[in-house]
Amino acid sequence: MKDSDQPTGVAAGLRDGLPKPGWSYEDFPDDAAEVSDAPAAKLISLGDINAAIKRSKRFWCIAAAVGFLLGCALFISTKPSYQVTVAVLITNDPSQDPVTQQATNQLLAQSPTLAKEMVQKLGLDETPTAFLKTYSVTVVSNQVLAISIGAPTAELATDRAAALATEFLQYRAQTLLAQESTIFTAENQQLTQEEQTVSSLNKQVSQFSAGSAADQGTSLAALQAKQTKATAMVAALQATVASDQASTRITTTSMISGSSILSSSPAAPVNSPKKTLLEYVVGGLLGGLVVGMGWIAVRTIVTDRLRLRSDIAEALGAPVRISVPATGTGGRSLPGRRATGEADGGIRRVVGYLRNAVPGNARGPATLAIIAVDNTKTVAAIVADLATTCAHEGKRVLVADLSGGALAAQLGEAKPGIQTITVNSDRIMLAVPSVGDVAAVGPLSRRGSIAAASNGIASAYAGADILITLAVLDPGVGADHLSTWASEAVAVVTAGESTTVKIHATGEMIRGAGIHLASAVLLGTDRADESLGTVG
Repeated sequence: MKDSDQPTGVAAGLRDGLPKPGWSYEDFPDDAAEVSDAPAAKLISLGDINAAIKRSKRFWCIAAAVGFLLGCALFISTKPSYQVTVAVLITNDPSQDPVTQQATNQLLAQSPTLAKEMVQKLGLDETPTAFLKTYSVTVVSNQVLAISIGAPTAELATDRAAALATEFLQYRAQTLLAQESTIFTAENQQLTQEEQTVSSLNKQVSQFSAGSAADQGTSLAALQAKQTKATAMVAALQATVASDQASTRITTTSMISGSSILSSSPAAPVNSPKKTLLEYVVGGLLGGLVVGMGWIAVRTIVTDRLRLRSDIAEALGAPVRISVPATGTGGRSLPGRRATGEADGGIRRVVGYLRNAVPGNARGPATLAIIAVDNTKTVAAIVADLATTCAHEGKRVLVADLSGGALAAQLGEAKPGIQTITVNSDRIMLAVPSVGDVAAVGPLSRRGSIAAASNGIASAYAGADILITLAVLDPGVGADHLSTWASEAVAVVTAGESTTVKIHATGEMIRGAGIHLASAVLLGTDRADESLGTVG
């Protein structure tokens, strides 16, 4: 619950006494030059990848479970397949190369035209191209073709195999007859042309005898010689065509009648159900596992987010004095603890450290700025615990929310202004800048003494023992205003959440404001992290 104290106008109060933007290098701490350069990028080792995989075991376990479920779903949706193989005896033209003819027969059995006829005959709801994929044709010998076809059931496989073999023989017979007809047509056309030539010569001889061609100087003997030669050629061609057509007809008939179905194998499953289930399930499980671990490895290689204490200390330019494992923190907010008053061990350690980090101030209330780096919600919960802990000790606590409302939401108060609230019977003063006031000014002068301006925040500060400020820094705004709230700061970083550039920029902004960056707190640290959080 909270008191109904009337809020004062913090918008003007926090803005009064805004320090001049200019500053001198004398305001910097002595060690500022040591951290002016950003740390170099770190090389990724197999140990880093192994640690990332161990750290993200929940992710790749979920990926493996998803792969397992997908494998099961594919097995359920996939119909069992049966296969039947039919051996077909082929009689070829003995006068032609048998290897070439058998290769032609193989192509004929896999013709799109034959597939189209089979789809229509069987009434299948699929395209000829799809049907072609359900069977294969193999040359066993120069006289035998093996046609293997698959189907969802044994009965369908048997029926389709018999129908396909029969249809192939019929289609081949039609092709042979069409080839024979083409040959006969060409020979008959040639014979007709020769017969027309003989008829023309006969007509010319008759006209010459009647005297109609006397003026042409044509010799009757020459015409008669051509007539005799052409007649002899026609007679010979007629005999040849008749012989060839008779021979071709006999060969074609023997090729058609001599081709038949030799045998058909019993329908057999392509894969046993147990084997198929094992392949789908194990394949899905391993596939999901590989994808999950591969994603983690790639992300570890390409990321520039820091996890180790040593890397974060180097980038920030301040030692990491305390680090807590991911359990209970991990960059996530801790809902419900405001009501129950419970805290996990990691949070208790962080709150205890921050309580001891509050510096003494003989000239007025102690001040400490806690900087959240890409983890505002989590740090807001920690600062709320810190404030209630100090208030429970009998301290008069003033907390300032420069985080955009995250701390106020944790304490149950989001209105701009200065108000006194009660949490678990402990009274806390809360200062919340107005919306959009990204560089709110506090009660301190540039050198840390109490500002002379008489306004709401100055009055609240004068009546407090401790001023705790939660801030989020923006490189576009800077941190000059932070020096009017505290003279010392602690940065709170979550492992794996912030880049090298972001952490380094945070440290530079704090030092640029003339504030002493005492240390850093690392949340969600790896248990395998053996590095020291010291500044080299």
